[in-house]
Amino acid sequence: MECFNSSKLSSPCTSSILNLQGSSSLVCNKFYKNSVHPWLLSSPPPKPFLQLDDRLQYRQKSAHKTYRRAILAEAGNQGWDLGRFLKTLYFFNGPPSPAKFVEFVIEKLSSPSPSEPKKSMGSSDIVLVVGATGGVGRRVVDVLLKKGLPVRVLARNEEKARKMLGPDIDLIIGDITKESTLLPEYFKGVRKVINAASVIVGPKEGDTPERAKYSQGIKFFEPEIKGDSPEMVEFVGMRNLINAVKGSVGLRNGKLIFGCEDNGFRDLAWGALDDVVMGGVSESTFLIDTTGGEKGEPTGLFKGTVSTTNNGGFTSIRTRNFSVPEDLSAYDGLELHLKGDGRRYKLIVRTSRDWDTVGYTASFDTTEGQWQSIRLPFSSFIPVLRARTVSDAPPFDPSSIVSLQLMFSKFEYDGKLNPTFVEGPFQLPVSSIRTFIKDPVTPRFVHVSSAGVTRPDRPGLDLSKQPPAVRLNKELDFILTFKLKVGHHLYTGCLHICRFYSLKKLDSLFDIMALHLGVLDFCNLNWELKHQRFSEMVDGIKSLSHSKHLVGRLYAQVAFLLLPAAAAGLGEDLIRESGIPFAIVRPCALTEEPAGADLIFDQGDNITGKISREEVARICIAALESPYACDKTFEVKSVIPFSEPFTVDLENPPQEKDYEMYFKDLKDGITGKELLEQSPVPV
Repeated sequence: MECFNSSKLSSPCTSSILNLQGSSSLVCNKFYKNSVHPWLLSSPPPKPFLQLDDRLQYRQKSAHKTYRRAILAEAGNQGWDLGRFLKTLYFFNGPPSPAKFVEFVIEKLSSPSPSEPKKSMGSSDIVLVVGATGGVGRRVVDVLLKKGLPVRVLARNEEKARKMLGPDIDLIIGDITKESTLLPEYFKGVRKVINAASVIVGPKEGDTPERAKYSQGIKFFEPEIKGDSPEMVEFVGMRNLINAVKGSVGLRNGKLIFGCEDNGFRDLAWGALDDVVMGGVSESTFLIDTTGGEKGEPTGLFKGTVSTTNNGGFTSIRTRNFSVPEDLSAYDGLELHLKGDGRRYKLIVRTSRDWDTVGYTASFDTTEGQWQSIRLPFSSFIPVLRARTVSDAPPFDPSSIVSLQLMFSKFEYDGKLNPTFVEGPFQLPVSSIRTFIKDPVTPRFVHVSSAGVTRPDRPGLDLSKQPPAVRLNKELDFILTFKLKVGHHLYTGCLHICRFYSLKKLDSLFDIMALHLGVLDFCNLNWELKHQRFSEMVDGIKSLSHSKHLVGRLYAQVAFLLLPAAAAGLGEDLIRESGIPFAIVRPCALTEEPAGADLIFDQGDNITGKISREEVARICIAALESPYACDKTFEVKSVIPFSEPFTVDLENPPQEKDYEMYFKDLKDGITGKELLEQSPVPV
């Protein structure tokens, strides 16, 4: 999208405007023939720009051979501002250019015939399964397919994936630990993600090709990491995956299109497009009021004077075509935050770069003198061309939005009039335009984590009563630590060491490290900056380990020990801080037993036990549709003890559970990390 900051933009149109001139207005038609330089013309005018019920009569007054002419209308005999018309033209298209004309001709010759049907979009509402060849992941794929839902899987090994999941599976080959393999086009149409990717752990003594020893989940074997490290999977991999999918799955608070966010202001290239293009005299402008927002923040201001003279009656502001179309298909509509004036306005969204084209339009009423948020669902936008609905227009496609337009008009649709229209001055402060996800919001990203992730650093923990992953966290390269953001107190200690030694100026490399850790308040950075700083932190510590100063080398050794806990923003917290609606499922020990046992859901990371992988797969899929699971973290196990195998009667299997009854009892904000700040409590 084309963006820039400006203090004022006023009255413009576009070269393609001339595509829209035609027989409906003698003024425009005559001007087209006599007054426009041929290089301004993109193509002959195929159809009228604005349909007028009454044709305007005109006469020219010209004492000089010049392109500047005063064109008058009989109604009111008020002059038409040709200069403003040309400014409109210039704003939207720039100076006349032979190259643009040639480019336009080539584009038209190479584009499909207008009679050709518009190509349908690719599949949408796809569920992406990551880690699809793992024990939980392949069961997730199987259940989704049985439900008839569109599925796409991300896997590293194509041969293995197709052998396991079927030759016709929608498969993309990529590695979450390698950002370059996660191409944007892979995630087109993806609306939800189930991430079952995990670190590969296996017995030190070896395992079968099917990983039978690991998968059974009951008998203990001394474990070791077999593939990528926890840091690569739980930190780097999670970061890469979130960055790859967040544009497709959407953000809880929506995507900002225009307005203030995070102490910054996102502006668009707005220009006025008034009834001057059809002979009218209405005039509007758009500017930024730096303190005009509801809380004193900058806000846009659409203002002007509207007149019905010369058969006019509308003013509007329109953006230039975005350099890259906006894909807003992850969302349900657009929300405007504005201060109303009691009038009815229109928001027009276009999905074509052509000027004289259908605009998908929604009208909205405002309340005088009140700041309000107005939600316009995409389903409410109707296809309109020159104030007339177009019954055979293609459906609105929010995946390819090219421009926006705000309008105040005398006209509604199909001959109806705006009941709130009044001639004269008006102003509409608009502080933001952003997308929204309709309520109730459900998870867009379900992550399979692990029970026990908060326990390695928990005070007073009796490790002898904990599962192997907790007891052997350090031996397994901090496998649980990298699933979670923990150890702020350890990080703070590391920070103080850096600050102390940075004052001593002991080593130039150390000073760089101090800049990364000491000057920056790492814990308070947003999640994207945390990712960047963590990588810098690792590089700095590695450099410091080769310091010529003993204290620098000693510090590096200490820092390496503290590094896993210092890496605020890992694993689960990357998801929580990403803005994507999520659910984090923490199963206890995973087994190959069938689903169907009674379950215990809990929060706070306290329970131990076992649960079927099949059951976890079903829970993940159910969570995607439950608002009660949204933004929740929970543990789950079966009531069956480890010593007791669970079986089912295949001829009379148990009914699938209604997981909603479990989700309804979940609470916000409980992760188990809160216990790290409390007094030691045995678990």
